[in-house]
Amino acid sequence: TLSEHVGSLVAGTNPMEVMEVRLRIEPQLAQLAAVRAGTADVERLYELAGRTEQSTDADSHELWDGALHRQIARCAGNQFFLAIFDVINRVRQDSAWQTIRERARTAAGTAPLINAQHLAIVDAIAAHDPVRAGEAMRRHLLTLQESLVRITSLDRQEADVEKELT
Repeated sequence: TLSEHVGSLVAGTNPMEVMEVRLRIEPQLAQLAAVRAGTADVERLYELAGRTEQSTDADSHELWDGALHRQIARCAGNQFFLAIFDVINRVRQDSAWQTIRERARTAAGTAPLINAQHLAIVDAIAAHDPVRAGEAMRRHLLTLQESLVRITSLDRQEADVEKELT
């Protein structure tokens, strides 16, 4: 079944692979959302961006961040894209993935920037500006990718030091 296949994907991937795929798909979803989102959709996007910004713990931030990104995918109005997004989102929900994302977000102090980027994406969708929406999403995901690179390279450095000490 698909859920079993997704489970093996979760086990066999890493955050950098996920970011590579997200960078190829989510800017296009934001572009389509800018073309197709209605007034109620945009209101919901603003609500979710606000809830993400108001989150005070990692679990609620992940919940609202995931809901915001999924709503953008839903607003794109393409069921096949939404199904692909849901596979990506399933990988993002893995506990190891959530832990490393939270470390990247807090260690880099990127939460205010991420919140501003979310708002820029929603503003572009609300303005029905697909070019700006796609670019805003791309910048947002590149920020996350950079944080993940920093965290994973620090993890490798710490592991190398531990090996040298033993």
